Amino acid sequence: MKKKLATLFAALGFCLLTTNFAAAQDQRIRLVKGRKIILKGDVSDRGDKTLIFRANKGQRLTIKLIGRDADFVLSGGTAGSVEEYTGETKFWSGKLPPSDDNEYYIRLISNYKVASYTIEIRLQ
Repeated sequence: MKKKLATLFAALGFCLLTTNFAAAQDQRIRLVKGRKIILKGDVSDRGDKTLIFRANKGQRLTIKLIGRDADFVLSGGTAGSVEEYTGETKFWSGKLPPSDDNEYYIRLISNYKVASYTIEIRLQ
């Protein structure tokens, strides 16, 4: 009985740890019109990191990723799904397409074991 209880608690602890790890991979950021935000970090090949921000359709956004082994994908929500606006890239500049909830996502991806990056984001 004690072994079953210990196994149950170990499994529960593992689930809680992995849930917190996955939640830590998403980061909500606040962009201010006319200001550039610079973020540094790293992302591993076992997961990606998503930056979530709010903006209005038609606003100009510029994203520049500095890091040899990392790329990003820009997307937004439309009709209950996530639509990708870019493929894997290091630079994008343009007007934001419509998003149902005005939330947009920058998913950082590693092309190697661990990729260090600096990302510059400007909203106009």
